[in-house]
Amino acid sequence: MELLRQYPPVTVAFMMGVAGGIVFAAGAALTSPTIGLAALAGVSLILLLLRDPVIGFYLLAALVPIERFGRLTDDTATFEISIMRLLGLLAFVVLIIHKGLRGIPILISPPLVLWIIYTGFAFGSLFYTTDLDGGRQIASGIFGNVLFLVTMCSLVYANSLAEILRRANLGINLWLLASFAICLYSIYDWHFGSGAVGGIPIDSVDPQAGAQTLEYKWSTVWLDTAEKGLSELTLRRSMGSTSHAAVFGINLLMSLPFFIYSIRVSRDIIFRGLMLVGLIASVYCLLLTNTRSVIIIAVPTLGWCMLRSLIPVRAWMILAAAAAGSVALMILPEDIFNRILNIQNYSIENSDALRVRLDYWDAGYRAILDHWFMGVGIGNRKVMLSYLLNPIQGHSTMHNIYLQTALDVGLFGWIFFIGFIVVVLVRTEQLRQRLKFNEFIDAYWLATAAETLMLTVVIFGFQVDVFFFPLKAWWLIASITEALHCYVFRAEASGQRFIGPTFISGRRNPGVIL
Repeated sequence: MELLRQYPPVTVAFMMGVAGGIVFAAGAALTSPTIGLAALAGVSLILLLLRDPVIGFYLLAALVPIERFGRLTDDTATFEISIMRLLGLLAFVVLIIHKGLRGIPILISPPLVLWIIYTGFAFGSLFYTTDLDGGRQIASGIFGNVLFLVTMCSLVYANSLAEILRRANLGINLWLLASFAICLYSIYDWHFGSGAVGGIPIDSVDPQAGAQTLEYKWSTVWLDTAEKGLSELTLRRSMGSTSHAAVFGINLLMSLPFFIYSIRVSRDIIFRGLMLVGLIASVYCLLLTNTRSVIIIAVPTLGWCMLRSLIPVRAWMILAAAAAGSVALMILPEDIFNRILNIQNYSIENSDALRVRLDYWDAGYRAILDHWFMGVGIGNRKVMLSYLLNPIQGHSTMHNIYLQTALDVGLFGWIFFIGFIVVVLVRTEQLRQRLKFNEFIDAYWLATAAETLMLTVVIFGFQVDVFFFPLKAWWLIASITEALHCYVFRAEASGQRFIGPTFISGRRNPGVIL
């Protein structure tokens, strides 16, 4: 230390840079330039986050939609490794460091507590599950959501509502721009890339099961032959940057209310135009997923946006939508007419997928009655199949997150899971009401869009195990709404006026800051 004090800071930095450069060059020579560059990028990122940890929030928000594109392992790996997980862990560690050195607050909210308890039930069930591989894969994702919620909620939080809103909007814009870019790539790949030659070969992987390999990482299309009644038709489906068309579909559905939000609140006409194009591209990709449930649930999603006035309905909008729909019917790919735009495919008689779901739900219900107390283990894909009227080998979930959770972790774990969802929805609605008369009207529309996103996911969960998906957009928006909720209610408790004539003083702060 005495030696360092003899030199000015610039000289010390130069000396450390030279020494670090020599070490980097030597390490790269002993390994490979790729590893050396990756190490240099990693060190640079660490230094950047140590300088300003909020950058981690922005980077993670931008990575929300990449999913499979950012994975470094096959989808079937027990413990998936991805850029998102590595960066998320790094951002969490940096947050802890800043908590100790600078006193950055870490927010602990009721939804987080409920999810942590549910996580405890999930990990506890691994000790008696009959499907340990499936359980460990789902449990690792559940625990990752704990870290993601803590990290993102704490990083977006600030000492003023204006600053929280600024950080939130920047993160949301980065997410939407990344989603828009993936939509453009998916459209290109459908028409001119792998989709033009049949997509991912079905003889090497099982796209229907969401089991993609790194070999076909950049392919976004596969030919669905799962339904016997439609097997003779051309049924391409787009999965975008995810592992399955249904996952891509829910990602797109979650982005719709926030594309609309950005169009409504942006003051920049160029950015509003960009978001409008992004909205159109997202709707087109919804069709390319060729997933019936996605198309069905898009209706209440957009309907809720109109009901909450996020979309100010005008006569010209209705006419424009009708004209666009008429043109679309003439130019849409044949695959879409063979599946989602054929009304006959929505009947149980003509849909293998619908029949299988009904069989799974019936078998799962009977399995729950036999295992109601402790469940059969998180992510168990085997037990339910033994309850089918004609039991089959293999593995599958129940395609209903609420029934699946009851079977996985039993009654008490299910209560905390449902409690988490209900509390998140209630607190989002509370926030929306508190901000209704606030000068920061953008925050009110953000809460409205968040509520729409959350209800979309809740509805989607009735026909698929949606919370077993990465679902990072849900956790991003939940983090933002929790940070806003905590600030607004703390401000109320301290006597600030947030809702004009309906201000209630002395309200207890429902969030805890460490």
